Amino acid sequence: MSKNIKVLAGLVGAVVGLGFYLAFLFLGYSVLFCLVAAAAAGLSGGAVFYGWKSEEPAKQGRLRKVRLSRRFRLSRRPRVVEAQKRLIELRAKRSAKKNEEEERKPATS
Repeated sequence: MSKNIKVLAGLVGAVVGLGFYLAFLFLGYSVLFCLVAAAAAGLSGGAVFYGWKSEEPAKQGRLRKVRLSRRFRLSRRPRVVEAQKRLIELRAKRSAKKNEEEERKPATS
């Protein structure tokens, strides 16, 4: 089965390359550029097709978490709800202080 996929990928690459060659040729590019671009497109198209159709597992490594030292860690910013609660508490304290100051002042009539 793997040999069939390789042959099929080669055919797909050749068709993609031919398509790119004709497209660039009709657009008026030089023949050398058409050949180079078609070869690159054919190799890429065949490799992508082979990667999609192959039954081999993906060879991707697992990502490692990089832990920053304490010096470079970002400080935790408060979330929106936490910041709003903090503002409400500060306003309540300010209004309580104002009320206490007003009660301490002697009433002038």
